Amino acid sequence: MSPAWVQPPNRMLYRRSGHTGLHLPMLSLALGRGPQRAPVSLTSLVHKALDLGINSFDITAPYRISREFYAEVRSAFSACRMGREEFFVSVRIGLGTGPLPFAGFSSRRQLLAGIDGLLRDTGLDYVDVLYLHRLDPQTPLAEAMTALADAIRLNKALYPGLSAFASRGLIEAHAMLSAYGTPAAALQVSYSLMDRWAEEGLLDVLTREGIGGVACAPLAHGQLVTGRGQGRSAPGSRAWAMETLSSFQPAGRGGRLG
Repeated sequence: MSPAWVQPPNRMLYRRSGHTGLHLPMLSLALGRGPQRAPVSLTSLVHKALDLGINSFDITAPYRISREFYAEVRSAFSACRMGREEFFVSVRIGLGTGPLPFAGFSSRRQLLAGIDGLLRDTGLDYVDVLYLHRLDPQTPLAEAMTALADAIRLNKALYPGLSAFASRGLIEAHAMLSAYGTPAAALQVSYSLMDRWAEEGLLDVLTREGIGGVACAPLAHGQLVTGRGQGRSAPGSRAWAMETLSSFQPAGRGGRLG
């Protein structure tokens, strides 16, 4: 990310992602679901996020529940009556999130069939950032990068991204994407007070290559949320997410980010 934040009046802070023209908000809400249904509806969760100025959503769902979950996402976005240009959507495809549990989770088929299914079931026309979920040793890197670039050319996504790549693979993948005219806009990386491996050279690579950095799990999946007392909902559940969102105030509205 670039060093300068941009803050429209009474709105969320935005920052340029790498050397691209994409500006992303400082907070994004990950939408996902485990094997058990949570008591809080996805629509309520999205409404709460929007009330707090959070208009960026990252979608990932295991393949076994993806169609049902994507239908919930579609319902939540429709209920909020937002124009598509009013919110951001990023998606991770691969690593069990595709249409079927095929080997080669970064294959061309897995990536393109996965994004086709997501767009169909969520009713979205496109996603803002399509992330390759992780480096796949069973799939040639060139195949995966070509599929990402083709998803951009086919208007299924606006920017390609990478997730959980170490420095060497990141440099190779970014070079391939750049050669196709679609350089990586961002790297999604696990980064928190409890998980700081990105500081061992990876952040320097992001700066040098001009790739935006998106911190995943900044609260370490709930482990860093403190002072909640007894009876707090299980980390990762929708009830936990609602409680956590309730503790946040968007910058510029008199509060501080937790």
